[in-house]
Amino acid sequence: MAIGPKHQQQLDDFQWRNLIFRYVKTLKGRSRFLAKIKLGNSKERSKAQRQAVNSICLGSAADIIKIAMINIRSLIVGEVDDSDPATVAAKFHMLRGHCRILLQVHDELVPEADPSVIKDAGWLLQMSMERAALLPVPLRVKMKVGRTWGPLEPFLAEQNEQGSYGPKFLGGVSFSDKYTG
Repeated sequence: MAIGPKHQQQLDDFQWRNLIFRYVKTLKGRSRFLAKIKLGNSKERSKAQRQAVNSICLGSAADIIKIAMINIRSLIVGEVDDSDPATVAAKFHMLRGHCRILLQVHDELVPEADPSVIKDAGWLLQMSMERAALLPVPLRVKMKVGRTWGPLEPFLAEQNEQGSYGPKFLGGVSFSDKYTG
């Protein structure tokens, strides 16, 4: 994969910084120490450089999904004050007892919700995931819904009033792998 000169310069700067400090940090400040980035043989140094890049990318993705899950849970369970009708919590009070996160796999959440709150659950998931971190590029979310995990259909929260997904819907929500801005 070829990269442009600007990105190559950023990568070179990044590698020099790692060589000097021997650790990397994720978006939210978690550190990973990489001893062999400076002291190992060339094979070990190359491996440590790859680990440095992967640690930042994957660690930051984990930070973002964790923030989104905490925000979603606190709104669903009611750990935030919803007495003011203008707050986000007040807009999603109807989800309490009707929606839950079943599973998280990497950058994907699998919620379960009653059909009566599908639209609201979709809005909450999309909003929470897209606003979990402030980055130079927007985070985009893709959602799918269905009665079971197999035949999931694309879902846009703003277009679906209510779906025919049986007693519960299972939906996969994941960050988009492409910037579509």
